[in-house]
Amino acid sequence: METAIETPEVMKAPPSRITWNEPRELRYAVEEAPASLGPTISACCFHCKGTTLVSDNEANATLPLLACSKCQVARYCQKECQVLDWKKSPGGHKQTCHLYQRVGPNMLISNAQDQEEARNLIFARIRFYACPYAVNKTRTLGRGFLMVQSSGSLALMSLLGTRLDSLGRPTPMRSVLLHFLTMGEYDRDVCRDDFEMTIVRSELQEAVNEYDEETQVVLLMKFRCGHLVVGVAPLVPDYGICTKLGMDYFASNESEAALQLNLDDM
Repeated sequence: METAIETPEVMKAPPSRITWNEPRELRYAVEEAPASLGPTISACCFHCKGTTLVSDNEANATLPLLACSKCQVARYCQKECQVLDWKKSPGGHKQTCHLYQRVGPNMLISNAQDQEEARNLIFARIRFYACPYAVNKTRTLGRGFLMVQSSGSLALMSLLGTRLDSLGRPTPMRSVLLHFLTMGEYDRDVCRDDFEMTIVRSELQEAVNEYDEETQVVLLMKFRCGHLVVGVAPLVPDYGICTKLGMDYFASNESEAALQLNLDDM
């Protein structure tokens, strides 16, 4: 289901702080690079997309790409490409350099503060859909939580505003799938199929028992890399607006079990 919700300027303020529990790392193996590019490509110029090849044959090798001095991730075949990419608007490296600093050349986020910032960034992108959806589901199903599952790793999903990975290659379309679940549904439909999900059951149950339905929403975020975390976020917009938006956009689709959001289109 794809639904467009209009968000007035007064509703676009930065989100209030989300309270996150300690994340768990299930350490799934993830291959983020597009397979169609082939195994010989090492990196691409972020501006002109010229490539450096990995080859034992010196005749086929190219000169090393120049790295951005700030993030050490974005690379360019010449200074001119670097200058042009920095000045490009929107989506130039001037706006995205800090995102690449966080993921590094290996497309990993290992620092706890960086992980939290990445999760906050992702939720800020979806909150005007997620919160009304959760409020509407609570109205019909009772207390529960919003399970946010992503199509990519935490690092890949956090590169919002750019469509290039840390090697300058196009990223696949990034999306999240939202399910509103009661604890009974979590036990029956999630934990029964994936026993590893029981690792957060007790803290999830506590959050569902204690959250305020009119001011908060409970989150369970799971990324393709295995990053798993429970959090409690403030409702944005407020409960009254969430109720109205939920009725307007989601009440007629009660039979649909999930809501898919494409982050790159938002």
